[in-house]
Amino acid sequence: MELSTVFLQLTTATLGSLGFSLIFNVRGKQLFYTTLGGFLSWAVYLLLQPTGLEDVARYFISSVVITIYAEICARRRRTPATVFLVSAAIPLIPGSNLYATMVYAVHLNGPQFSRDFIRCCWPVPFLPALSWSLQSCTL
Repeated sequence: MELSTVFLQLTTATLGSLGFSLIFNVRGKQLFYTTLGGFLSWAVYLLLQPTGLEDVARYFISSVVITIYAEICARRRRTPATVFLVSAAIPLIPGSNLYATMVYAVHLNGPQFSRDFIRCCWPVPFLPALSWSLQSCTL
């Protein structure tokens, strides 16, 4: 992957987290840490790309990393972990995969829709929740 592409993806992930942090009314130094979490989540996802892992595994590993990050920030900033976790998870929403899946649904391409839905969209919302639940049980 080209460096310019990586830079663009990290920039948009960071700005997306910043935007949602503002929507969630995050203020002060917490705004910096929530935005940094979005950068971190997508950076981990991109760093795992050359390993050949499936998207689902990369989403899960990135979710685990940002869960740990959110807990560390929560303890140091004396703020609920959810503040950091939700904004950091925003870049992990599979926009392009979701778009392609919906195009197949609109064009009534059932087999392609089913394959893409099961592969990329079905497990993604559950991975952060699974990661967060495991973390809550261990800490």
